[in-house]
Amino acid sequence: MDNEEKLFELMTKIYNEMQKEFANFRCEMQEEFKNVRGEMQEEFKNVRGEMQEGFKEVNGRIDNVEVEMKDFRKETTDKFKEVNGRIDNVEVKVKDFRKETNERFDRLENKMDDIEANNADRHVEITGQIEDMKSDLSRIEINTADNWRDIARIKAK
Repeated sequence: MDNEEKLFELMTKIYNEMQKEFANFRCEMQEEFKNVRGEMQEEFKNVRGEMQEGFKEVNGRIDNVEVEMKDFRKETTDKFKEVNGRIDNVEVKVKDFRKETNERFDRLENKMDDIEANNADRHVEITGQIEDMKSDLSRIEINTADNWRDIARIKAK
């Protein structure tokens, strides 16, 4: 196997490793996105369930306690305040979660940009080194041919 074949084989291995790293990184990003989506869906389900339970309780009390309307109104008002407070709390959590998620995605995008820039620089550097090696190999081949010619002349004398 000559040097060009070895060099090509080495470059192929490097390229394949880089492709595997990109694939792994993409999988990690997709998994993180799935996790974030799952967490958001779970939080929305919890909020929806809590709201539905609160409204069922309020509706049941209205149907069963018409005589105690004055007390019931106070109790209902209190419950709505609690539900609204919980909804406000959930909205704050969702906003914070969205902000954190956006920051994570921004960091991931920045990391990907850095990786792409580094890989581009390495590609240019490797390409230059390959060109230098090709030039060196050409010079070695020429010198070797000259040496063999000189050896043949010396043997001929």
